[in-house]
Amino acid sequence: MPKRDYASELSIDELRQILSCDFETGALTWLVNRRKVKPGDRAKRRTPLGYYRVGYKGRDYLAHRVVWALYNGAWPPPDMDIDHIDGDPANNAINNLRVCHHGENMRNRGKQANNKTGFKGVRVHPLSPKFNARIQHKGVGVHLGMFDTAEEAHEAYCKAARELHGNFAKVA
Repeated sequence: MPKRDYASELSIDELRQILSCDFETGALTWLVNRRKVKPGDRAKRRTPLGYYRVGYKGRDYLAHRVVWALYNGAWPPPDMDIDHIDGDPANNAINNLRVCHHGENMRNRGKQANNKTGFKGVRVHPLSPKFNARIQHKGVGVHLGMFDTAEEAHEAYCKAARELHGNFAKVA
């Protein structure tokens, strides 16, 4: 499914007429009277995943994309993501947001909720008592080796993540 083209829905000029932003915190404040809100109210509805969103004219806009657009004077390209550098979807401070490709954004994820070892990129090998380290790179799983401890496997993952993912490496 293609991403939404925000620019065709809401111009930056209109955006600046209805919302103001504190770029240090990423807080958005309404400038206009609307149903159930008045000027000065915070625009802060939350999604189940922890992101903030702003509703306007029957459309929802992700707050981090709105903050980025207000700061930069243009919507990010529809084929690009806005990444929260610290991984906190509620932290929309402009210094915590960066434009990236979807694959780069996925590199900046934490460990999966069902992770049993406590370390990103490490799993217990199903047929032995050893720990398997793996990393995704350009859509392909890369085997990093088998290790006696989860900590050793995680060290291998961290090294590979820093080499392969650069600024988008998230090792925790």
